[in-house]
Amino acid sequence: DYSIYPLVQQMDYGSDILKINDKLNIVASSGIDENISNYLVNLFKEYQIEVTFSDKKDDDILNICLGIKDQGDQADQYLAGKVDDSSIAGIAEGYILKVCAQDNIVAIVGNDISGTFNGVFTLEQMIASSNESLKDVTIIDSPDTKFRGIVEGFYGQYTHKERLDLLSFMGPL
Repeated sequence: DYSIYPLVQQMDYGSDILKINDKLNIVASSGIDENISNYLVNLFKEYQIEVTFSDKKDDDILNICLGIKDQGDQADQYLAGKVDDSSIAGIAEGYILKVCAQDNIVAIVGNDISGTFNGVFTLEQMIASSNESLKDVTIIDSPDTKFRGIVEGFYGQYTHKERLDLLSFMGPL
């Protein structure tokens, strides 16, 4: 099982395994910004995986489809009818991530662009713990709170270095 932090709201495993080879295709909707695309390219570069971008799924290699809910993009179309997202409907930063070996796809659809990034960050943690393969899984997640932050002062004042260390720690979260 995957170790993902922060803990996700719902994670349902399937039985198949999706092999990550040396090439993959990213299909990103027009609403996906360059920062997310670059983040994925850098992530897969660490694993010596060649990344291509296209506007449609390539049946011969692993596809990562990224989208934003109700945009009608490939990721949104793929998940339509496959996943009940009512538990995160309308919640900012919520997302669905589905890995399907049979379809050779990882689909990530966020309720907004931040939700899509949260799904990408979850995928990164899955890859780090998976040893070149991904279990079939459907993850439905959203933040527990509308605002996130820290309280300074409960244990005394932080030094400047401690604040920087805290921000470095929280950055990936």
